[in-house]
Amino acid sequence: MNADRRMAAVARAGIHQVVSRIRQQPMIVPLGRKSHVWAVRGMSASTKAFYANPPDVEMAVWQKLLVAGDLFVDVGANVGTYSLIACEAGAEVIAVEPNDQARRWLMKNIELNGYRADVRSVALSDQPGQVRITVDLGTTNRIDPAGGQIVEVDTLDSLIGERHAYVKVDVEGHELQVLRGGARALEEQRLLAVQLEWNACADRTPVSELLADYGYEVMQALPNGDLVPAGDTLHDIVAVPKTS
Repeated sequence: MNADRRMAAVARAGIHQVVSRIRQQPMIVPLGRKSHVWAVRGMSASTKAFYANPPDVEMAVWQKLLVAGDLFVDVGANVGTYSLIACEAGAEVIAVEPNDQARRWLMKNIELNGYRADVRSVALSDQPGQVRITVDLGTTNRIDPAGGQIVEVDTLDSLIGERHAYVKVDVEGHELQVLRGGARALEEQRLLAVQLEWNACADRTPVSELLADYGYEVMQALPNGDLVPAGDTLHDIVAVPKTS
């Protein structure tokens, strides 16, 4: 069965590359249990869905955790694959994406599925203001003083107010500043689960220490959506309040 699945994935990948090169057109592919996403050549956040569904193991966590009425904040939403998974579960979604190109596809994907989401064209950090971000780097766009686009900055605390929320953060090394901007929610443990990109090239200690200071433990996802204590993983981590 696993061999068959691998062969099917390879076949889909080959078809996608051929079609993309010949037609130079986006393709609609399945995502999650009932959603679809535009797979756009050159935007890996969307094309990953062509190779696997769900494209990230952490998505199974949100499929298991989220129920109708929950608040899900997608920080660094890119084209919106995580936002779509949350919408599919019936959650209220705030999708934060400052990059113009990615945000256009994010909105197209929401419209494609007939979902509703609150899309914010801002960046998040530890204090409001303005920053420059890079453009045309796909999933690796980030805050950079030499970046070609100026965007407004908000904080996580300002965004969610007094509400409880589930949060995904993928901001290419700016995770610590985003968390500091949610200090009040962390202090009150109103962030019920926080997925963070765990870059191998970045120093993980400051983020780990901040989470521990607020009583959170670092977990990693299993393919079935369960969470186990994180080891030396290269995958994203999911921080949750300690139970004891």
